Amino acid sequence: FKQLLRIYQYIMTKRLVSVIAAFVATAGVAVMAQEKISITVPPYLQNLTEDEVTIIWETDIPGTGWVEIAPYDGESFYAEEKERHFDSRLGIKTISRLHKVRITGLEKGKRYAYRVFSQQARVDDGSSKVTYGAYASTNVYKKEPLSFTTPVMEKPDFSFAVINDIHGDSSLVYDLFRHCDMEKMDFVVGNGDLVSAMNDENTLSRKFLRHAAAVFGSAKPLVAVRGNHETRGSHAQHFTDYFPSVNDGLPYYAFRYGDAFFIIADCGEDKPDSDIEYYGRADFDSFREDEAKWLGSIVNSSEYHSAKYHIAFIHMPPVGEKMWHGEQEVRRLFLPIFNNADLDVMFCGHTHSYRYWEKDEAGNGFPVIVNDNETIITVEVSEKGISAKVTDRQGKTLQTFAF
Repeated sequence: FKQLLRIYQYIMTKRLVSVIAAFVATAGVAVMAQEKISITVPPYLQNLTEDEVTIIWETDIPGTGWVEIAPYDGESFYAEEKERHFDSRLGIKTISRLHKVRITGLEKGKRYAYRVFSQQARVDDGSSKVTYGAYASTNVYKKEPLSFTTPVMEKPDFSFAVINDIHGDSSLVYDLFRHCDMEKMDFVVGNGDLVSAMNDENTLSRKFLRHAAAVFGSAKPLVAVRGNHETRGSHAQHFTDYFPSVNDGLPYYAFRYGDAFFIIADCGEDKPDSDIEYYGRADFDSFREDEAKWLGSIVNSSEYHSAKYHIAFIHMPPVGEKMWHGEQEVRRLFLPIFNNADLDVMFCGHTHSYRYWEKDEAGNGFPVIVNDNETIITVEVSEKGISAKVTDRQGKTLQTFAF
């Protein structure tokens, strides 16, 4: 009798397992073994405005992703369920290592607390069945949740910081921001060559983004300017995957902040398109021609003219000695437009050496600050004007400006 009972129990257990498996398969969802998933790049902010933000992070393996967010109230994040915003496209939740969530409907001048979640996921080939696994999230249990504050665009006073030519040296990120009061900064501009090349999907993340996100990016937005080195490597065409553009996916764009209008220009490469280093893939001459048309329309727009201040960023300066082909094209195409744009100041990098070009010193109708790769510029904009301070990685102030 006992043997018969064991046989019966065995048969019923097998049947139950079969029924569960059939149900899961019919539902199109399966549960995979609990393989660990980790967040390799902490969340960083993009395109933060009065009423929206895009939050990006990366995991070591593909999965779905979402953001839980609510106005910051100082209470435990677990006090009540938070609103969820999913990484989705065309109504379908995205399965990826790079997760991007755009959140709209925010209130200006309000602080928001948030955490990000990812769950391992895999779509079986040839079907719509999804297999799910383990979770990963930012910590809200033993520490304060991540948070950011939406700006108030009519605010007359604001500040930002500028770095460039990091070339994947993460120690520079920590050293430069060690002497920068990020509580006072509204955003950070990465003015090109943050890495030396985008050789694969991990280069930008491993050598720059994870460090920038840890230092400031989870609370303050990063405004990205493409340098000539970000145009190199097999993953170079994915630049705007990491920095979603507000200009139809192009790496040059403009935005208004307070009473200032900002232009983010793209320099392209520094050598002729035919140079052997580009392996026959470069087409930057025509790229810059198209950009010049866009730039002309921007500086003639009513929004541009309604701003009190006008500030431009471009990695390669339009002035200098012994200029290479790309620099000469920037000078030929962009400088005449900028010279007629009532520009207050332009920030550049590229040369790995500090240089200040006064207005009209070299055919430039505006001041040009070329920042060194081992210095950070902090800028304050107010009703009184624009002031800038150049600080080295030891915290020494090298020069100050007032425009």
